[in-house]
Amino acid sequence: MKKELISTAHMRLEHYDKLVKLAEEQRAILVGGNHAELAQNLVQFDPLLLQLKQLNERERTLYEHLHKGQAGAEAADPIDAEHRAPADHMAGKALELRGLTMTNKELLAGAKEFTDFSIGIICQLASEQIQKEAGSNPAIMLDRRV
Repeated sequence: MKKELISTAHMRLEHYDKLVKLAEEQRAILVGGNHAELAQNLVQFDPLLLQLKQLNERERTLYEHLHKGQAGAEAADPIDAEHRAPADHMAGKALELRGLTMTNKELLAGAKEFTDFSIGIICQLASEQIQKEAGSNPAIMLDRRV
């Protein structure tokens, strides 16, 4: 059961590595303004997150079974250094992923603000143009009043 626990920890670490790589790609997409590629990048997160959730649950279950199966002093911590190594590395990857995700969130918020500003200007210009046209064309003015 310990081997399965260690194997699961290594699989989780691989998933975190993939998530970090995708987050780095996402940052490059956002910085480069290649927003058409953003949807493709985001879609790749979903299966990894689902698999990671399943691996987390599997590891928790294995840990509980292992913990219950040991008695006395051994029951205090059934996990050895072989399992701790990927777990410790995973914690570092999780911190890296969180940092990248926060940066990407800020980049995306900035892009949204810029888009909102641009669309607001376009709407304002279009409204002003419609008002100018309505002012010079009696038929449009009549349509607007009716």
